[in-house]
Amino acid sequence: MGEGGNAKVYKCVNEAISSEYAIKFQIRLKEDRLARFNKEIKLNKEINSHEHLIKYIDSGTYNCKHKGKYIERPFIIMDLAKENLTERFRNKDAFAKEEYFSQFRGLSKALACLHEKLFIEILNQIIF
Repeated sequence: MGEGGNAKVYKCVNEAISSEYAIKFQIRLKEDRLARFNKEIKLNKEINSHEHLIKYIDSGTYNCKHKGKYIERPFIIMDLAKENLTERFRNKDAFAKEEYFSQFRGLSKALACLHEKLFIEILNQIIF
């Protein structure tokens, strides 16, 4: 589905309940990148109830072979987004102004939630 500098995202299916999810595997296994991925997992767990953010499902490690030896590759499973907002809004004629504003409000609320969580974490590091 996608790939960045640190991770790859795939679509996966829980066949027992016929549900699709996104699973993100950490590719870069350097200590600082693993720490950042673990922070991402922690943040996803904390904000899991926010209606405008993708829901956290589970996380863990996958034992796999890498460069001739077995390693634990971390992953996070999240709900699969039904659509990408960038793709959705490329066709501007298909949407009313109200829908743009509604999506923007939702995005603003999600960013405010993330900002609050990250600000509190940074503040705690400074104080304690």
